Amino acid sequence: MTTSAIKKGTAHTNGTAPISNISPQIRAKETIITPAVAAGWLTKMTKNRRVSRHKVEQYANDMRNGRWTTCTAPIAFYEDGELADGQHRLWAIVESGAAQ
Repeated sequence: MTTSAIKKGTAHTNGTAPISNISPQIRAKETIITPAVAAGWLTKMTKNRRVSRHKVEQYANDMRNGRWTTCTAPIAFYEDGELADGQHRLWAIVESGAAQ
């Protein structure tokens, strides 16, 4: 999965732009996220929409069964470390027990 850091108040990237074209305010890297790392990152979420259990279960099932593919949308954090985007994917990693 790809992670990125953005300034609060800036638009989120949808992950489709080449790294070289991303604003200097955004840093991105591809990394394997373990369930333990995902759980830790979820503690950095202070305000986000309500979790859709159906979506988490769907993603987790795909991850457990080897059907999850690389996602073009990054897990995003604000500069202060707060989780900005990716909660459903992170919950799915925790639930599935499968690093992605």
